[in-house]
Amino acid sequence: MKVNRFDSLDALRGLAALLVVWQHSSESFNNLAGSGFYLADIAWQIDFGRIGVVCFFLISGFVIPTSFYSTNTVTVWTFALRRFFRLYPIYWSSILLAVALGTLANNSYSHFTILANSTMLQSFFRESHILGLYWTLQIELIFYCFAALLFKFSLLKNIKVLTALVLTGTIIFMFLQLATTVLHEEISVSKEFQLIPYMLSIMFLGAIYRAFYDHKLQKIQCNRYTVLATLVCFSLPALILVLEVIGLSVNDRSIQFGLSHLLALTIFLLGLSVIDKVPSIIVYLGAISYSLYLFHPIIIKGVTITINSSFGGVLKGEHLGGYMIGVLLGTILLSVITYHGIEKPSNKLGYKITSSKVK
Repeated sequence: MKVNRFDSLDALRGLAALLVVWQHSSESFNNLAGSGFYLADIAWQIDFGRIGVVCFFLISGFVIPTSFYSTNTVTVWTFALRRFFRLYPIYWSSILLAVALGTLANNSYSHFTILANSTMLQSFFRESHILGLYWTLQIELIFYCFAALLFKFSLLKNIKVLTALVLTGTIIFMFLQLATTVLHEEISVSKEFQLIPYMLSIMFLGAIYRAFYDHKLQKIQCNRYTVLATLVCFSLPALILVLEVIGLSVNDRSIQFGLSHLLALTIFLLGLSVIDKVPSIIVYLGAISYSLYLFHPIIIKGVTITINSSFGGVLKGEHLGGYMIGVLLGTILLSVITYHGIEKPSNKLGYKITSSKVK
């Protein structure tokens, strides 16, 4: 099937979602399985989950400028409303299901925890994530705020400004890591918050790739800044990987950090510029990737509760791949339902409301 660039991006989303599901499902059932442990070892050694997340961030950085420049009538307000209807209704649905499953497993959440999570900014209220992967959505929101601000001042396509932001975020992250791992200084910033500047740098790099694509007539300048930003952002994981190889380990996950980031960049660039034939099923999985991302932990929890129940003992000791396939199929089924029943209609509603306001 011949695909255009946006189909390729959907396919990349689908692949990223599958990698995240692989990572989380293999980790969750590793202790219950009787064989097939290599599936978890592969995911852990390379860090499939991080590859998927970094791919998601690069894709977000690449496509968000399109949301602002798709028509001449888009404002910060219309962008915010459309993002709200795109993200929150389906996100709230995942919270409801997670809380319901938690109650069944005697793991209830306080009202304030649920309320804080409903904002998608729960860490800023010092509340835990109801589902661990929610931390990435906070970074998405922060990036949207930066993108809206840049758009307001006509800087969202300014490759020099975007490069400066990549450099700034990477330097802040490096400073925090040096302070904690090398100088052993106590920093009152959680590891999750320490990671935010670097993840934002990756998203701004995605925006630079978009600027490069849109400024075809200025390729010399764009080439220079695109290469510079890429080197600034991804020389860090490359350096950490090299240091590990020569025996100067930065931390106990140096190989995973280095490999996962470099592989994610490679997958993104190949998908964007080289691959022109993608199975339609992967493109569709990309279309429902947000639902896949949100709901696969819920399926994992549901399967785990079932296996650990009084009548689920017969399901223990199977091949790890069997559990993973079961989770994947269950996640796809639930995601198809939630995508067509909640996500897609709410997204259309957001566009309908903002279009009527423009008129």
